[in-house]
Amino acid sequence: NKNTAWRIIEGEGVLVDVDGGNMIHLNETAAEIWSFLDKNRTVSELVDHICETFDVEDDIAKRDAMELLEKFLEAGIAECHNKA
Repeated sequence: NKNTAWRIIEGEGVLVDVDGGNMIHLNETAAEIWSFLDKNRTVSELVDHICETFDVEDDIAKRDAMELLEKFLEAGIAECHNKA
């Protein structure tokens, strides 16, 4: 979402919803996911990146990524775009 400002500070993320004024703190893993999403990648690319970065199994990475992405979408701080 273009109205979400963010910074990575010492490995952790801070997101600010400019419109709503809400602030969200992200742990290291969530911050890595958020910064990867800024590059407009697919969920499949995200899962591959998580597996490589954190040495985690594919099914666990996919489950955890989907849960976090749902939270981002529900909070209105991210948007989903389909790639053709």
